[in-house]
Amino acid sequence: MVLDAKVADSILTAVDQDRVLTMEQECVRIPSFTYEEQECAAYFARVMGEIGLDVEMVDVEDPMGTGRRGRQPVGRLRGTGGGPSLMLNGHMDHRELVGEWNHDPFSGHFEDGKIYGRGAQDDKGGVVAMVSAVAAICKSGVKLKGDVLVCPVMAHKPGGHGTQALIARGYGTDMCINTENSGNGIAHVSCGLLRFRLHARSPLIHVNSTPAQRACYLNPVEQLALIVQHMGPSIRPIPEGDWMSFERHPDLPEFPKLHYDEIVGDHMSRATSDEMTMTVQVRTVPGQSAKTIKADAERLLATLAEAHPNLDVTVQVPPQDGRWAGFEGPALSTPADSKLVTALARNHEKVTGSPPVIGAEPRLGSYNDGNMLAASGVETVIYGPGNLRDFDAWPTANEYVSLEELMVCTKTLALTIAEICG
Repeated sequence: MVLDAKVADSILTAVDQDRVLTMEQECVRIPSFTYEEQECAAYFARVMGEIGLDVEMVDVEDPMGTGRRGRQPVGRLRGTGGGPSLMLNGHMDHRELVGEWNHDPFSGHFEDGKIYGRGAQDDKGGVVAMVSAVAAICKSGVKLKGDVLVCPVMAHKPGGHGTQALIARGYGTDMCINTENSGNGIAHVSCGLLRFRLHARSPLIHVNSTPAQRACYLNPVEQLALIVQHMGPSIRPIPEGDWMSFERHPDLPEFPKLHYDEIVGDHMSRATSDEMTMTVQVRTVPGQSAKTIKADAERLLATLAEAHPNLDVTVQVPPQDGRWAGFEGPALSTPADSKLVTALARNHEKVTGSPPVIGAEPRLGSYNDGNMLAASGVETVIYGPGNLRDFDAWPTANEYVSLEELMVCTKTLALTIAEICG
């Protein structure tokens, strides 16, 4: 349902630019490294309560058993019933400090229309926009049928622990807008993320071993080097028909890609073998999974073993321990003609006068909490202020988000909430 013009105008009039700027500065001034978000969580809980939302706190614990834990707020704007429910999801934690800053990275310095600070763009700008959008709905007096859940989550950086906690506790909705920085483009397609390990071993051998012993020896380093040679270089498109099976996605023409994350050795510390393990990261396309990649890797190993009978490598997809134990992040693919995409696009154009970029490009190569929600059955897209490609490197010193982008995102979200849930 396209919004009535008077309703839309009342919502846009209720968006308070000064309050958006103040909220962005206030939350940037609160350091919120991963599992240190509690002051920031309390801030957003208080703001959402003042707006008029029902607020509850959700416990989050590191699933890796480190003992790290915290709490995150969920704000609920209750509808009258009979309409779709919508989640707004963005993360509070930010990356480490890097480089030389021109101003205190936790000052919220405002200059030339930009708010500077660690996390200003990634992702406090998105969180501020979603809270401000719901504030405008409340202020305008527009009544909704469906519930709106406002979810500033913690512990995004180590693998979406906060969003995993929401899913595990049943905070499901019909639809979700994840507010990661997309340059206010609509990412309805996004890469998946999967890691696997290759474990190579060989019998121990001495430099003075017999010719027969040396003939049977293939060092684990050599085994992994052989595999790298056949899997191809990092951050390059994997050719179709090569070792990996997939169907090229039209919005992701240069994916899948891989990256060699780590090699760990265990040289001569065992009684009978020399061992090394390599961890490989894959940015996947829709249709790929742990099952398909495991089959691809095992098929490659079988082919290499025909020419190298001493190859002794096993594959583990996903890893069974460590930070990424059991983690499989499927690619996101929401239809471009879905109600959520078309509503966002229509309202973005109403706010800006120009259509948004739609597809994979706004978040090209990135994986985020929106993928998790989509995998849980929630129709999800990514739409948020700021674009990391505005910087030469990431993470970066002097991170910023523009007030103009914040306002565009806030207004677009507010209109979309009213359209989807009204």
